[in-house]
Amino acid sequence: MEMKDYTELNFPEWKIQFGTIKKLNTDDINKRKKILRNAASNFIKRKDVRNMIFSCKGNKCYICGANATQIDHKISALQFAINKKFDYTEMNKFDNLFPICASCNAAKKP
Repeated sequence: MEMKDYTELNFPEWKIQFGTIKKLNTDDINKRKKILRNAASNFIKRKDVRNMIFSCKGNKCYICGANATQIDHKISALQFAINKKFDYTEMNKFDNLFPICASCNAAKKP
């Protein structure tokens, strides 16, 4: 299935909370990862986000082509936690979110 052009779509904006931003100032990578994963999980669980990802990018896993039931961050929260040069606001952008099957998501390394 060919991906639709999303340039005219109004993809929901991830509004990270101020308290979360303050917590990200830690040098502890594990804490940063946990903070980012929790915030990201809350965003991708939203019905409007899920509907837009699946309607624009299809229902097939971007790795194996099986039926996708989950949404994956192509660049993981761990990578954003490790590399402080990465702009964490990019983590939940349309270009970083893809449909994935449960098997591939479980097998994927962070």
